[in-house]
Amino acid sequence: MIYLLNNTFLKLFIIGICLVLYLHYRFGFWNIFNILTTYFTGRYIGKRTHHVRDSDLLELIKNYKRDQYHKVFEQLDGFNQTYRDFGIQAIADFRGLEVLDDLLKSDTYTKSENLYQRNILLIIKGFTQVTIATDFISTIYPDSPTYEEDEYIILTYLEEAQEAFEEALKNSCSYDLNKITGLLSVFKHLNFEGKEREQIHDVFNKGLRINSDNLGLHIAYFECISLRSGGLEEEFKYYIDYVPNEQKLLRTIIFAYFYMDQLFHYGKDDDGTIKTFLEQADNIAKQQTSLYRYFLYVSIYSLSAYLRLNYLSDKYKRLSAPFVKL
Repeated sequence: MIYLLNNTFLKLFIIGICLVLYLHYRFGFWNIFNILTTYFTGRYIGKRTHHVRDSDLLELIKNYKRDQYHKVFEQLDGFNQTYRDFGIQAIADFRGLEVLDDLLKSDTYTKSENLYQRNILLIIKGFTQVTIATDFISTIYPDSPTYEEDEYIILTYLEEAQEAFEEALKNSCSYDLNKITGLLSVFKHLNFEGKEREQIHDVFNKGLRINSDNLGLHIAYFECISLRSGGLEEEFKYYIDYVPNEQKLLRTIIFAYFYMDQLFHYGKDDDGTIKTFLEQADNIAKQQTSLYRYFLYVSIYSLSAYLRLNYLSDKYKRLSAPFVKL
């Protein structure tokens, strides 16, 4: 035992462990590390659970797990657009790609009279593939010996997701907005440049003609034009001028995403702008009932944890719990 304590390397190792534990306790060091590393990969800490413990969405998941697809279709049809957005994503959270492929190849969903239901399954398949690709993105690193192979796998998932959404778009139905939002969720990972970026704006404008107030559409679009997705500053300026001031939840979420971009690139809040924003966002968050409030909760948590505003990060870590484990 005495020999071990005299070992210089072991002493330094123990001191290092104690230092990390102290920083974690005193400053939330580990939270900050997680926020930075997950932001590099383009996803939040932990996996999202889009059912957010909502009774209607939990019932939808129960029916899906029991293979009662007719009930799943009926429920989705009866939901408003926001619940439909979360419902489709909640099913995609299961990452059950083989089941979806089998359903789409089955006699039932290749018949013309079931084209409507096939469209819904294609949308769910597309979002499932994007979810799997996003999971994969967070696990690969450029210096990995399998990096090129991993990139190919991710690109394959994204290409197949795009094909699913585009096939569904050939047959217009009440789920067209979800198809468009799905395409945007693919585009954000493809780093379009130059004229390619026109595809993003064209798809978004199609969505606006269907439902200009849908938060899922706007969030998906902004994730495409954010700096970390290869977006341009003029794109953001043009877009934020478009969003009406009365859409407080949407504007607050978008600005939260924008400030995460700023921290990602510059790493600090010298003039206190973000801190002031967070205090305003806290007041706005208290007034929200839409399921999309969870996007705001996670954003406030991420920003406040990075800036070590523990009174806010602790609160929004708790509020975000039904949506994502932080």
